[in-house]
Amino acid sequence: MSFRMIILGALLIGCTKPQTSPPPETMPINGIAWKECDNTINDHPCDIETYNQFNLPTDLYSFLGKPIILDFSAAWCPPCMAAAREAQAIQDAAASEGLTYITVLMENTDASTPDEKDLAQWAKLNGITSAPVWAGSSDMVDLDDQTKGWFLIGYPTFYFIDKEMVIRGYNRGYDPEVLDREITLLLEE
Repeated sequence: MSFRMIILGALLIGCTKPQTSPPPETMPINGIAWKECDNTINDHPCDIETYNQFNLPTDLYSFLGKPIILDFSAAWCPPCMAAAREAQAIQDAAASEGLTYITVLMENTDASTPDEKDLAQWAKLNGITSAPVWAGSSDMVDLDDQTKGWFLIGYPTFYFIDKEMVIRGYNRGYDPEVLDREITLLLEE
């Protein structure tokens, strides 16, 4: 098998690293009246409260009313880097529809929880100027119960969230054609 085929396979499949941390608690978000959040398709996602590449606090529900691509990535993951190089262009191309491409960087290059320097470096290396880059952690993950955390068995993992803050799609691995199709569906709603 050629090196090129191995790289192509990694891009399409994604990077896998098991997560073992306990899930966060689920709480009502920003006064939204949904009784429970659930990180599965056709449900309202649980909020993410964190900070961005400018070291400013942020949260998912501040983007209510905009379609969102939520990209869970790791800095050590080559397919994540390939996706990150397209993040700003994707957001810019759909700016008139209000699309926001949010990268949640789950791990830095040492597979540790990223800090503000890691987020800024990720944005700079990948030409991200206005697309948000957020700090993530393994506490956000739950492989068994999406009412308590995000289902991530590999990086990158994408969630597609509509203007009403409903998850409309999910994809593990980076495939530009799948990403384009999901974005089209998201923007048509």
